[in-house]
Amino acid sequence: MWFAIKASAMSPSHWETAMNKDQVKGATKDVAGKAQRKVGEAIGSTSQQAKGAVKQMEGKAQKAVGDARESMKVSQRGS
Repeated sequence: MWFAIKASAMSPSHWETAMNKDQVKGATKDVAGKAQRKVGEAIGSTSQQAKGAVKQMEGKAQKAVGDARESMKVSQRGS
C-alpha cells in the first residue's frame, strides 16, 4: 500500500533524471582523463599528464553538449 501511494505521488519528471549518452560519455572521459593525468603526475610523465588533460577537456566538452541537449528537451516539454 505504501509503495503504491509513493509511486503515484511521484511526478514523471522524477523518472526523467537519467543522463543522456553525451552526458554519460563526457563524464566518463572526464574521470578517465583525470585519472590518467594523476597517474602521469605520480610517475613523472608529462606525456601522460598532457594526454589526460586533453581527455578531461574532451569529456567536459561532451558533457556540456549533453547538458545543452537535455536543457533543450526540458524547454520543449514546457512549450
